[in-house]
Amino acid sequence: MNAGGEVSAAAVPEFDLAEKTVEELWMRVKKQLISVGKGGIKPSHVRSLNSLIAAHTLVKVKVNIPNADLEEVGLELAGKGGLALGGGDGDEASPAVGVSVVTVNPNQKVILFANTEFLASQARGETS
Repeated sequence: MNAGGEVSAAAVPEFDLAEKTVEELWMRVKKQLISVGKGGIKPSHVRSLNSLIAAHTLVKVKVNIPNADLEEVGLELAGKGGLALGGGDGDEASPAVGVSVVTVNPNQKVILFANTEFLASQARGETS
């Protein structure tokens, strides 16, 4: 995200996506489909993200956690962070599979996720 609040490719370390590609991906998704509240990341958020990525390829998540590091939240939701997401009460979630963070928008407190295979195809220059 640059100083003007626009999206950038900086949050996508595993793929070499052009900034223009990241901006185009951001614009494809009109609104967030998941909101993470003040209570933080729950197993249900991970399950929802898995389901939505399978159905939509690209998903925006709104984060309402005070003072949250959006990139860290993104990694946790994508199953690449260090949090244990089991609730201890049978409300366990498997880590997200095939989900990657595309970029974050700190002004809107929104994270864009994508299917990892789709991002790899974008990095290779394939269009869809």
